[in-house]
Amino acid sequence: MNSLGNEKDFTPPRLADSFLHWFCKPGLIETIQGDLYEQYQTDRAHFGKFKSNLNYYIHIINFLRPFAIKRSGQHSNQSIMLKHYFSFAFRNLRKHKQDTSMNLLSLTIGIACFLFIFIYVKDELGYDKFHRNYQDIYRITIDFTDNSGTRIHD
Repeated sequence: MNSLGNEKDFTPPRLADSFLHWFCKPGLIETIQGDLYEQYQTDRAHFGKFKSNLNYYIHIINFLRPFAIKRSGQHSNQSIMLKHYFSFAFRNLRKHKQDTSMNLLSLTIGIACFLFIFIYVKDELGYDKFHRNYQDIYRITIDFTDNSGTRIHD
């Protein structure tokens, strides 16, 4: 006697069960399969075999969600590729020490120059921007020259 009080337990399609075992995580199979069997028994008591089997397949397909899918023991291609890139780079670093040190030094100098130029330009463009209505502020400059026409610095 099943949980519904019916005399007969109906067997769901085996192909659907084997598909469920193939894709589902082992820790979830018992729970999911128990719920699906219970739903199948209810459907079979109220509907015919064809409709119950069809609903069973639909319910199994609905469980094709990322949380339920079995993961293979392999790493992703991206992590394997990164590991190979780093090992290749490390080997070349050890093999060509002088070239590597020159490249790292020039990269460091280039990044430092970029940062200094960026900070300087940001400071020049941000002149007096801390005031309210800074767009209405004007700067007056005067060039002093002597009698011969040469510019006198402030």
